[in-house]
Amino acid sequence: MLGNTCPIERLNESNYEIWKLQMKSVLVINDLWSCVDGTDPKPEKECDKWSRKDGKALAMINLSVSPSQLNLIAKAETSKEAWDLLKKTYASTGPVRKFIIYRQLLRMQKEPHVSISQYINEFSNKVELLERVGIKMQDELLTVMLLSSLPAEFDNFVIAIETRDEVPPFSEVKIKLLEEEARQIEKNNSEEPNPNSALVAKGKWRKKIVKDNRRDPDSEKKVPKRKGNCFKCGKIGHFANECRSSPRSNRSRSKAETLLSVAYNCRTSKEQWCLDSGATRHICNNKRKFTSLDGKKSDIYTISNECVRARGTGEVTLRMNGRNVTLKDTLYMPSSRSNLLSVPRVTKRGYTVVFKSDRAEIIRKDGSTLATAKREGGLYVIEEPERMFYTRDRDNTKRWHQRYGHLNLSDLKKLESQRMVEGMKLMGKNDTLNCEICARGKIHQLPFKKSTSRSENALDLVHSDICGPMKVRSAGGARFFVTFIDDYSRYTEVYMLKNKSDVLEKFKVFKARVENFTGRKIKCIRTDNAREYLSKEFKNILEECGISRQLSAEYTPQQNGIAERANRTLIEMARCLMLQGVRPER
Repeated sequence: MLGNTCPIERLNESNYEIWKLQMKSVLVINDLWSCVDGTDPKPEKECDKWSRKDGKALAMINLSVSPSQLNLIAKAETSKEAWDLLKKTYASTGPVRKFIIYRQLLRMQKEPHVSISQYINEFSNKVELLERVGIKMQDELLTVMLLSSLPAEFDNFVIAIETRDEVPPFSEVKIKLLEEEARQIEKNNSEEPNPNSALVAKGKWRKKIVKDNRRDPDSEKKVPKRKGNCFKCGKIGHFANECRSSPRSNRSRSKAETLLSVAYNCRTSKEQWCLDSGATRHICNNKRKFTSLDGKKSDIYTISNECVRARGTGEVTLRMNGRNVTLKDTLYMPSSRSNLLSVPRVTKRGYTVVFKSDRAEIIRKDGSTLATAKREGGLYVIEEPERMFYTRDRDNTKRWHQRYGHLNLSDLKKLESQRMVEGMKLMGKNDTLNCEICARGKIHQLPFKKSTSRSENALDLVHSDICGPMKVRSAGGARFFVTFIDDYSRYTEVYMLKNKSDVLEKFKVFKARVENFTGRKIKCIRTDNAREYLSKEFKNILEECGISRQLSAEYTPQQNGIAERANRTLIEMARCLMLQGVRPER
């Protein structure tokens, strides 16, 4: 009766909501719903009429469930019990149910035999299921997920959406997709040939004309007019290579590069790298993976003659099988659906790429394998991407250089060799660091001749100098800082000052600290002729403590070079850190 009067789709793992609505309607039509929802409960005394009614409802539920789901209600004695068991299984709002639905949504991909309208309905049903279990997804995220799950024939549509300044609403994208599908169907059903078939037809047609011309000299007048539009100028009556219009687009394209359209067609993870024999440049879609990047934009053309904008060029360093490989002149293209490793660029550096039926291998000059790419759907994807990491991680020499305030390379190597920093490992054997920040932040005058004299004991001589005012105040409101440097050990203390008059108080603090720490007394202090050092209060403190004073000559900072050089080191370190963090330089 169920199959004849009200045919419904049997319950499976993914159609519970639809099945529930249809099954309820069938039970209502047959006047059996009261037994299922509990409004007509089982009587205390045995009643044949109720038993027949409930048994009929239970039988209809059993017949509407697929065999794989029948074991869920096999032990149910009443229709209500069977209904509640199915509800508990498929309408649960627990974490397991949420995880299952969300994973199904993430794994959805449009199959070729499924129409776009049917696929949108399936996608929307999953979204509604998530909302019913308490997960409300952002509209922009739904749009991105839907577009990412479309096959290659919708790539032009996806690129058109990506060029917008804002992500369109999910409802608008669904409508546009239905229109795009209708347009493609109309295009496929039309009589206009595509470019490839036009070329084939042209070859056959021309042969026929030439053959006929041998018999009839006037047959040229009988040549039929071409059908369809020119793919260059859009006019009717000729083909693209017969077009007399100025080939401006070709000339502009000659100035740009051409890339294989696999960058937009592959269905791999955006984190994976694919070997591409048709790409003329390496492509990376993640800005964070670049060790250096400029903002120079360029136009790139795909095989389908689509112009794509690259947002910069830089270097990406990959670690493959224990070795670092730097990809120079790598294009930054966030719209690319995967990272591309250009085979022409790889072979230009001396490597050999061998393509086989199921994989491809990058071979070093010594014959060892640098990397292996597994073939997946016509693409060669680098295997074990989790073993590939970028030298911007903790063992990156440049990163350690930045962490330590752009410290010079020799001192960095000393930190590593003496194991003064836990986990520090410098990569590469270069003797120099090409750091643009250092070039901008450490420009200076050539040094004076180095002094050969040095104190024999701690605190025999202390150098001091005040630096400032700075144009930008510190977090504590300071605009100056003062340094106190021991000539013997080069031990340095730096104090921030809101006013230069605070130098005396900071000197008292420094004097008490170092004398208590070393058990020795300060014997001499060397400063310039700043008023704060020449004040009566400062002079009295020195006389009371028996500290002698050395003053440098005016306009000769080299006489107090230890303190002056320390000021420069501190300022350069702060300037480099601000440049690195894109903060104001002053």
